[in-house]
Amino acid sequence: MFTNWNKPELRKFLELSGRYGRTAYTAIAAEMDNKTEDDLEAYAEVYWQRYKEIPGEGGLTSGRAGGGSSALADPSETSVLCFTRQAGKAT
Repeated sequence: MFTNWNKPELRKFLELSGRYGRTAYTAIAAEMDNKTEDDLEAYAEVYWQRYKEIPGEGGLTSGRAGGGSSALADPSETSVLCFTRQAGKAT
């Protein structure tokens, strides 16, 4: 479970993923104060599989499929992910 992620960290993760690309964990980690590359990789794996389950996700991720725009449509619509990982798959 990713209970150690908060809304500002999610916003920053999305912004940096848009800027550097979804799998640029080294670059993203360099700009996130308390997340390692391993933290980001584990979170990203689950996030990109399940982001559509977050209410309002369309505004958060629009343009990000190919590493698009870094702007968030409406940061008030963000929600922290509390997914669990079991045996290599998100639940």
